Amino acid sequence: MCKFCKPDEFGDGIEITKPIKSKEVRIGSVFNAMTLEAWILDGDEHKPKLRLSLNDQEGNDLVHMNITLRYCPKCGRKLIN
Repeated sequence: MCKFCKPDEFGDGIEITKPIKSKEVRIGSVFNAMTLEAWILDGDEHKPKLRLSLNDQEGNDLVHMNITLRYCPKCGRKLIN
């Protein structure tokens, strides 16, 4: 188990919510116009997802995509049965 897929306790349950990478996106001459982020999220049915989101400068999601994970992309540990 690596630091990215190790569950943490939040409130009344155990969840996986870890940032993997955050990269600032440049558009033309505008630096830091948007941010591309990748997270491992534990969904409602305990099906971990890789969430990729593109955010504006205020941190609002412009678009996002969820990909169901069977294995941790960092260490290869099986996440679902």
